[in-house]
Amino acid sequence: GQTPRFFLFPQILVAANAQSVKYGTMLTPFEFYSVWKEVGADKDFDSAVLQSVNAPIQSEIVSQIGEDLLRDRFAQQTRTITEQDKGIYSLLRPERLLDLVRNFSIYDNDGKKITRYQQYFAIKKTLARIDEKDANGKRRGGLIWHTQGSGKSLTMVMLVKNLIERVQNPRVIVVTDRRDLDIQIRDTFAACKIKKGVVQATSCKDLIEKIKSKTTDVI
Repeated sequence: GQTPRFFLFPQILVAANAQSVKYGTMLTPFEFYSVWKEVGADKDFDSAVLQSVNAPIQSEIVSQIGEDLLRDRFAQQTRTITEQDKGIYSLLRPERLLDLVRNFSIYDNDGKKITRYQQYFAIKKTLARIDEKDANGKRRGGLIWHTQGSGKSLTMVMLVKNLIERVQNPRVIVVTDRRDLDIQIRDTFAACKIKKGVVQATSCKDLIEKIKSKTTDVI
């Protein structure tokens, strides 16, 4: 509380002990800190964490950090991994950290938000599906099932953000089955400031005209 500006620049904030890890981002209320679950984690994942935890550290680096006391600590025998190890490996290993910061952190009006694990892996699977084509060059469809309150709208926003980064001249049309939901999703996309902006189609004719105009990314 004494140095609030310190928290303007960190991208992922982590609260952890040996039994659990919770994470958020700048100004995330603590009740919204999330638990990360590595979807599809198996023995290979545990082996990767174990290897990372017990990887030797160069002696000159240890000596720069803390000399004898710290050097003895890093010279300890191989240890088993904890939930803290798994969480830190999942969130903070270099390639994952860079991916989360660049592609899965957004501003919703003045609030900064970072993906939950179910959003992250749903989007990753969607992007992989887009790259898959059958013998006739066609893509298969897909279905993402979310529970209530799990962040469906922000999943769509983050997916579109990733698509815009990798697809030339993207065009995304979001179809909903309720007027109030249509307005909510429009406002969510607008608050997150998608590159070319968001427009709402008012009729079938208007939709066709907006598709032809190519002046916006999301309809």
